Amino acid sequence: MLGFERRVVAALVDGGDPVLRAGVESWVETSLDALPDHVRLGIRAQSVVLGVWYRTRPDGVLVGRLQASPLWPVRGYLRAIRSLVLMAQHELDGAPA
Repeated sequence: MLGFERRVVAALVDGGDPVLRAGVESWVETSLDALPDHVRLGIRAQSVVLGVWYRTRPDGVLVGRLQASPLWPVRGYLRAIRSLVLMAQHELDGAPA
C-alpha cells in the first residue's frame, strides 16, 4: 500500500485503537493487492497524483478536501478507499454478514 493510501485509511478509521487501525490497514492492503491489475494501476496512479498534491498543502483536513473536491475522480477515489475501510471494520468486528 502506498503512503498516501495509508494516510487516507488512517484518517478514515473510527476510533484510536491501534490494533483496529493496524487490522484495517492490513485488510485494505490485501484487498487492494487482490484487485485486477488495471484497476489497481488506476487507484495507484490516483494515489501518486493526490499524494503529490497533498504535500503542497498538508493542513490536516485530508478527507474534507478530497470529499469537497469539484473533480469527480477525486471524490470517487475517496469513496473507493472509504468503502474498503468500512468493509474491513465490519469484517474485523465479526459482525454477521
